[in-house]
Amino acid sequence: MKILRENSIYSEVIESPEFQRLRDISFLGILGYVCLNGNGPSTRYEHSISVANKCRVYAQKKILSKSEEIYFVLAGLLHDLGHCSFSHSLEPVFINKFSISHHDVTKHLILYSPHLTKIWDKYNIDADRIVATIEGCANSRDKVITKMSINFDSLDGIVRTESFFSNSDYTKHICDQVFNIMCSEENWGNHAGLFDSFWKSKDRIYNSYIYDEKSRITEALFQALFLKESFLSKDYFLLSDSEMLHVFPWLCHFINEFKSDFSTGFISNQLKELNKFGDVVGSSLRSFRINFNKKFSVSKNQRYLVAEETRFSHI
Repeated sequence: MKILRENSIYSEVIESPEFQRLRDISFLGILGYVCLNGNGPSTRYEHSISVANKCRVYAQKKILSKSEEIYFVLAGLLHDLGHCSFSHSLEPVFINKFSISHHDVTKHLILYSPHLTKIWDKYNIDADRIVATIEGCANSRDKVITKMSINFDSLDGIVRTESFFSNSDYTKHICDQVFNIMCSEENWGNHAGLFDSFWKSKDRIYNSYIYDEKSRITEALFQALFLKESFLSKDYFLLSDSEMLHVFPWLCHFINEFKSDFSTGFISNQLKELNKFGDVVGSSLRSFRINFNKKFSVSKNQRYLVAEETRFSHI
């Protein structure tokens, strides 16, 4: 954070209302509120600054030009700018009801937000180039931010998830080593075993925490309640978590029910209204597999695979 504050353009972006909103967007969505760990939810703000710091270290290790470094860091800083409240927990509802995704909103904010366009004009920044860098279209190197199978976004996200749910720093050590290799070496294939370890850890963390039965039922019910919420508007996409809690007071009851181990009866009543007692909930889940028959390749990945499957739970 201190490193970014030393540069006025990054500091101004961080202080913009669009970026400050991320302070109140839970990185893990509703799971950040109902899965107690004593630390409170990790935020998209913290995640975005961490990814941007990785981008700056990488740019300096690779001796990028000052202009290239600025666009690279801005892409890391702004890659999640358009996340809605409760992140991926609520986004499927907005996609279902209004066809709005955080990728589209991120692009729109970077290109058209008056606060940000004022900064772009001041520093002669090409907003389209920021978007292209986030999307990995400016050049192949930019894919390392979010578009490669193993990227700065996922390196931070996996460590952030594990540290929230447990006291383990096992995956952090792996991610630190992977990041150092990405910054300091050109032939990452010499360290395929290390990258394999990250991919295995990613699969383990998703299955242990994001896709465990409680998490899946929590998100399924959370989304079901919002799908039937008649007052939900597309205009609410950019509200923060706190603002959504104010607009929809039942959210507080939802969160408190999980915290009190279902003692208030709120969840039970909602299940009755939704006619979901005894229902089987199917969740579309991803698994992260390694094809050991394929060689490690940065430019053409065939080794690290993502498979979709459906897992069922009774509620």
